[in-house]
Amino acid sequence: MFLKGRSMSKYPIHNIKKFPVGAMRSTFTEKGIFIVVLNAKKRPPHLVLMIDGKAFSLTVKGPKVYGSSLEILKLVGSKQTKTLFFKLQEPNTKIATQRLWEIAEKHTLIYPRAGIDSVTCLFPLKQFCGTVYQLDVVNVHFIFDLLSLLYKGLYISVCYQMNMDDSMDNETYVMEKYTMKDVNNAIQRYKMIPTA
Repeated sequence: MFLKGRSMSKYPIHNIKKFPVGAMRSTFTEKGIFIVVLNAKKRPPHLVLMIDGKAFSLTVKGPKVYGSSLEILKLVGSKQTKTLFFKLQEPNTKIATQRLWEIAEKHTLIYPRAGIDSVTCLFPLKQFCGTVYQLDVVNVHFIFDLLSLLYKGLYISVCYQMNMDDSMDNETYVMEKYTMKDVNNAIQRYKMIPTA
């Protein structure tokens, strides 16, 4: 999976397609399961789970459940946020949308917020994937660990990008790996931002 000549501090993602434009953009995430990597060039990025139009995430302010995927798309578009969308395969055992939402809600609400006991925005996503795709996620500590596991199991059908044309090389983006220290520093910075 690694490109020749690349160090282990990089994680290449291949065959990335441009996110649909026009009318299709607003309805694209209304059907399917997506792992969204917001601010993909930052170390670390922020992660969101989208399921059939609903968004689930964990932030330093707390869990967010049943948000609108359309609102996130609007935000990504208006702020020109560099974002990756990993569309996941349907689970092997057909699970109704309402049940998928309930699983995501459960795995998101179990955490009061990111930053407590080393909990990050990755936790709800990895627990969701562990449950729905029956994966062993005990050794998943970062998004590139989870993506490797999902790619290995053929659970990622396609990856799309928005606002990343200048970061792409022949449909490949090379993500900078990060450490827990990077995550903890980012959490501390966000905690210091005053709220209105």
